[in-house]
Amino acid sequence: MSCLMLPVILPLEAFSNVLVIRSFQPKDPLRKMLEIAISAALELAPAPAFNIKIRFVDVLDENEFVAALVSFNGAMMIFDGHGSYDSDTGAGTIVIGGKNVDAWQLKKRCSPH
Repeated sequence: MSCLMLPVILPLEAFSNVLVIRSFQPKDPLRKMLEIAISAALELAPAPAFNIKIRFVDVLDENEFVAALVSFNGAMMIFDGHGSYDSDTGAGTIVIGGKNVDAWQLKKRCSPH
């Protein structure tokens, strides 16, 4: 199966740099929810234990998504946006710029060749 890969072991320090790629319409009430939740959680956490840098990037289309991801060198990326289900293919999609996008097709553009 194409979903299965060998495990990669990363040290905890690798997760100190996190990218959140966010794709919501500007007036979507959910747009800032993850950012607010993360900020609140980090304020409660002991500072030395959580030396995390989180960068939020808002994207409007697939090209901006790819550019944000390929320029990132950390270990964790979070997609913050809506999703959908395509009953024709039986697969889920992510929504970028109001358009349903097949994440597996998008992965091909984001992976090193």
